[in-house]
This record gives sequence, C-alpha cells and structure tokens, in this order.
Amino acid sequence: MIRLNKQQKKAAHTSHRVVYVDAGPGTGKTTVIEARVKYLISINVDPREILVLAFNKSVVAELKTRLGVYGKINIRTFHSLGCSIIKRYSGNNNFNFLSDEDKSKLITQIKNQHTIKNVNNIDIMDMLSICRENSSNIKKYSPDLQKIYRCYVETLKREKLFDHAKLIRRANAILQKGVELRNKLCQQYGYILVDEFQDMSESRFKLLRLLTCDTTHLFMVGDEDQQILEWSGVRNNNLRKLQKYYPNLQIYPLEGSYRLTPQIARIANNLIRHSKKRIDKTLKPLNQQNGYLKVKRFDNSDEEARWCINKIEFLLRNGVDKKDIAVLVRQEKILYDTVKKTGVVCSTIHKIKGLEFQHVIVLGVERGIFNGSIEEERRLLYVAVTRAIKSLVLTFIDDGMRKVGYRDIQVQKSPLLDELYR
Repeated sequence: MIRLNKQQKKAAHTSHRVVYVDAGPGTGKTTVIEARVKYLISINVDPREILVLAFNKSVVAELKTRLGVYGKINIRTFHSLGCSIIKRYSGNNNFNFLSDEDKSKLITQIKNQHTIKNVNNIDIMDMLSICRENSSNIKKYSPDLQKIYRCYVETLKREKLFDHAKLIRRANAILQKGVELRNKLCQQYGYILVDEFQDMSESRFKLLRLLTCDTTHLFMVGDEDQQILEWSGVRNNNLRKLQKYYPNLQIYPLEGSYRLTPQIARIANNLIRHSKKRIDKTLKPLNQQNGYLKVKRFDNSDEEARWCINKIEFLLRNGVDKKDIAVLVRQEKILYDTVKKTGVVCSTIHKIKGLEFQHVIVLGVERGIFNGSIEEERRLLYVAVTRAIKSLVLTFIDDGMRKVGYRDIQVQKSPLLDELYR
C-alpha cells in the first residue's frame, strides 16, 4: 500500500479526464504515477488500456518494477513507442537505429572526411539535437557545423538509418495518414500517463496528440520550473499548449518535498519565484534535518579546484560514499581534470535531472559561464540546488580569470546568486 500525502492523493485519485500534476523537486512524481495506475486498476480499468510514457529507460525500468504485478500495462519511452508503431504498421521490421555511440562514431567519420578539427563531438551532438528537432536552427551555427549536419542527414537517408528525431517523425507520419489506425490506438489506450511533461518536444507532443481523442484520459506529470532543454529545441510553453488543446485541464500542485531541508528549500523558492509566466507553487520541506549551505568566492580557477578537491577528500575521510557526492557544472569543459580523478560523480547539470545526492558542489555560477537565456539559466541553477539533500556549496570567481577548456576568460559573479536571498 502506497502512503500518500494529501496533495499526492488528491492528484492520483482525481476523477477529471485531463490532468496536469505540477510536481516540484523531491515531491514524489514517480510515486504519484504509480499511485494513479493502481487507483485506475482499483476502479476496474483494464490494465491493457493503460499506456505510461517516460523519457528515459531508467524511469521505465523503475515503473516496471513498481507495477510489475500488473504485467499487461504498457510502460515505455516515446522512442520505444515510435519504434513499435513503425515496425507494426509500416511493414518495416528491419530498420537500423542509430545509438548515441553509433552517432558519435559517424560524427568522427564525417569530421575526418572533411578534416574538421576545431569542434568536439559533444558540441556536435548538442547541435544535432537542436537542429534535428527544427532544421531552421542550423543557420545559427558555423560553416563547419552546417557541413557536418548536412553530411549527417545525407548519411541517414543514404544508409536508411534512424535517429531519435527521425523515428518520432516517421511514427507521426504513419499516424497522420491512418485514421483507422489512430482510432484503433485511441480505443486501445483509453488512459495515457506521461512523465517529465515539461521536456516534451514539438514532435513528441504531436505524437501524444495523435494518440488521443475526446474520450482519452490524460495524466501528465511535470515541472516547468525544471525545464532545462531549451538548448535542444524544447521551449518552455508545454503547459500553455496543453491548456490551449484542453481548456478543461485540471492542475494539481505537489509542493511537499521529501528531499529538501528548510535551508535549501528557502533559497530554491527565492530563486525560482523570479521566473516569469510560471504556476505559483512553494516548496515545503518535509526533511527537517539541518542542511549545510554555503556560497564561496574564489580569485581564480586554481584556487577553486584546490578547495574542491580538499572538500571531496574531507567528505571521503569522514565516511561519505563517492556516489553520494556530485560536482556539477554548466559546461563539461569547465570541469577540472584533477576533480575528475577523485572519482566522484561529475556530471553536467543537464544529465542529473531527477537524481539526488547527499552532498552537491556547483562550480562556476558566473555571468558568461552560467548565463545564457536568463530564464533557462535560472531554471538550470534551480535544478542544480534542488539535487542536494544534506549539503550544498555554490562557487564562483568574481572579476577574475577562469579556465574554460584551453582558454582563460574573464568572469564575474552571476546575478542569480543574489536572487537566492530575496
């Protein structure tokens, strides 16, 4: 039996047909999805009518574990769903899918063919994510990156390869042409639940719309405060689009955070309330431990790196496991090799959304390093600070030099740091 707080229970047991659960960090969004599925089954919904869509395989695996007793529920990623639609309804059972590893190898081949050496594969992968969602974005990039993009697209076409973007587009094309198929799927899946709704791209949103009809029950869980994929072509307007298509949409907030201490919840609330056009919700800390919070200024990168290593070694000496420490950065290239050698979890902020750590260090909270679009960068910092359970340290160099890759650049403290306290 799942123990739910009042807000969780109200959302999971709602009778409304179209629902958005506005779930803050640590408020139990996966628990609410699990509880919603179990509630539907308790009111005699056939498990075969339930489709749960998540954005990554780890969430799918977790939900399958939690809901394994109801084996007939269809739990999958958007891309897995797209793949099944193509295989089942286009007669194409042998198409070749390009994994991230395959994609990196292909990029390296294209770079070698055209003797392009001044860009790394990570930046190219980011560019492909953005431009495969909307090809008009390619105009923003250098001639070399434009050339790589054209070669990449030509290779996919020539070799009949599918990447994530092509897979979703092909599934959408199949559904658009087949009215009978759409009706069949609509009847098959009367209840659709969606995780991480705020990160829905245009093509995935279109796929969701094609799967639904006037009788479909939709239950979407997300948090626009944590929408940090603008760089990949995802705009922060999914909730507004949802309200446009479903004017009777009911919104349920989840504000009780089982992760955050009062100190960290306070600065997170202060920070995110400066964002524009957001649903007003205030995180309420259900973890009443005394959290440790510090903002540290450094004169240069070397000083910051030495402090970071000493902090990690101090935690390790005091019995903290490496997996409970995260050093977070906005860009991979500002992460020190010396810090990587400590063996702690060193991820970019984009890669750790949904995770939590006992101790979090966020490096380089600076204007020009941390700041792109101020709205997205605020959300990015919000995601970073709300990963922490016991301790959080934010570092910055003010009016000094930071090493970024092979360059030294002049940086200043981010104005976002002042928002933490007002």
